[in-house]
Amino acid sequence: MKNRASFWLYLLAVLCGACGIILCFTFILIPIGIYLIVGCTFYKNLAGVSDADLSLYVKPLSYWAIFVSIVMFPIGLISLIPFSFARSNNIKVTSVKQEPESQPDNNSENGEAEQVVVSEEEMQKFLEIKKYHEQGIISDEEFERAKAVIFKKQ
Repeated sequence: MKNRASFWLYLLAVLCGACGIILCFTFILIPIGIYLIVGCTFYKNLAGVSDADLSLYVKPLSYWAIFVSIVMFPIGLISLIPFSFARSNNIKVTSVKQEPESQPDNNSENGEAEQVVVSEEEMQKFLEIKKYHEQGIISDEEFERAKAVIFKKQ
């Protein structure tokens, strides 16, 4: 298991898939069944991500928790558990702190790792810039500059 909510995400994937297939056999509820099958794949994919990555999906998890809770009540209330796990994760990014050798710092030595807490907004901006970098829209140099601005490195 990659994150603390993996068991619940796999359980939700199975429940949504089964309920979605059952609803697809009725003609009137086919659209809801299809959405539940999509939710099944969403939960299955999230079961394999890390805790830090799971915390980036708080909004989609809240939307799916509401939908699944209404459609599959009371069993659907299980969908609130992964949402609460994702909501409670603290994102910590480790970066190397580099300082000039002429100004020694008593708290950490040159090159020692420093933990930086990153807000959800900063992480969203970083992921967007990373996506552009992977698509080749921005160069390596532009990516590093944007990353330094987002994480406020000097």
